[in-house]
Parts: sequence; C-alpha cells; structure tokens
Amino acid sequence: LPIEELRSTVLAKIYKGEQEHWPDGKPITVLNRPIESEIRRQFYDIVLKADPTTKFFVPGSPIPVKTMIVQSDLATRKMVASIPNAIGYIPLSSADPTVKILKINEVLPGNAAYELQEK
Repeated sequence: LPIEELRSTVLAKIYKGEQEHWPDGKPITVLNRPIESEIRRQFYDIVLKADPTTKFFVPGSPIPVKTMIVQSDLATRKMVASIPNAIGYIPLSSADPTVKILKINEVLPGNAAYELQEK
C-alpha cells in the first residue's frame, strides 16, 4: 500500500536513521540536500530540530546514518520519481506530477497548518 501521509515524528525518525523501512518492510532510500543549502537548513530546523551540520548515528552504534546527497530540486525530484521507496524534500514550487506530495500530520501543503511551509 503506497504511503500517502506521514507524521512529522516519523519523518524525523527516517532522517535520523531510527526508521529504515516502510510499513511494508521495504528499505527507505533517504535523499538529503547539501549542508549549505537553504532548503536543508529549513528542513532540519522544522523537522529535525537540528543544525544542518548535525550528524545522526545508527541507533546504538558509532555508524553515521547514510543519506544520499542530491544537489538540486530537479535531481531530487527525478530520483524520488525513479527510485522505489525513496523520500526527499523539495520546495512545493518544484514539485510536479512525477512525485507524490505527502500529507504531514494529515495536512497537505497550502493549508496554514502544514508544517513544511517554504519561508
């Protein structure tokens, strides 16, 4: 069953390496942006409550969580569209029908309650 929405706490767990699989058991491919990018700063601030330079570690180990660094909105969109089970973040203005926009805490972008608003 395809994912339609996530709780913000689950999204944070995915990026912190605390949840590595979707509910159907398939591994999640986590796409991230370069440390210096503004969208990463916003994402880390809103979702992870962390500085964009923060390194997260596999729970119970000294191994850093692996994310795939993607340089642009276009590249992120193309990778999410082509890699099954991938998740990434881009500005809503960069989204198109090739990717699914997930509800966060039961709210879609455009609603004032949507947590991942562009600033």
